[in-house]
Amino acid sequence: MHRDPHELGMDARACNQRRRLFLELRLFDATESIQYGRPLTMNGRYVSRGAIVEDDLDEVTSFKRDLVTVMEDIVDLMISPGFSSNYSTALKLDRKLRALKPVPTAIRPDGASNFSHELRVFMRTIWYYSTLLTLHRPYFAFAATKDTSGAPSGGKFAPSVNASYEAASALVHATIAFTTKFPQVISRMGPLWPHLSTSV
Repeated sequence: MHRDPHELGMDARACNQRRRLFLELRLFDATESIQYGRPLTMNGRYVSRGAIVEDDLDEVTSFKRDLVTVMEDIVDLMISPGFSSNYSTALKLDRKLRALKPVPTAIRPDGASNFSHELRVFMRTIWYYSTLLTLHRPYFAFAATKDTSGAPSGGKFAPSVNASYEAASALVHATIAFTTKFPQVISRMGPLWPHLSTSV
């Protein structure tokens, strides 16, 4: 899957399908790696450029492609030696994550219900803010449990304190709004629960 499908003699339609499937696999892999703190199975460094979705992207696919790249960088940071001392790198990744377009919009519990649209908005919100929370959670914990020179906001880790509150609030509010409309779905979203537990 990590090779350029053109090199395998596939037609344009098959190449596009293969690239989109591979993107979903990379997103799942990065999500699991971030959640459990494990190395990536499919590191982007070893992926042929031709295997990456690039052309005629819809909004959701473009968001996924860009998010996966940031998630892979976050996993590399998390498992690297001296993770806690690499705060400047974490802040660079924060800026990279926040620069993603489009930024997921909030789900409102009122109004007409369109499940397909609401699910896409909800999942982008979950991917975005769970990644933001995972990036900043270790530094938030450090600020909460260690001496930060008497600074109630976390001292130099204040950006992570604020980002953690922002991400946790967004996750909880998005879940409440979504389950208010579609209560039967949330029990099937197992990967969401660890992030919600952390947020609460």
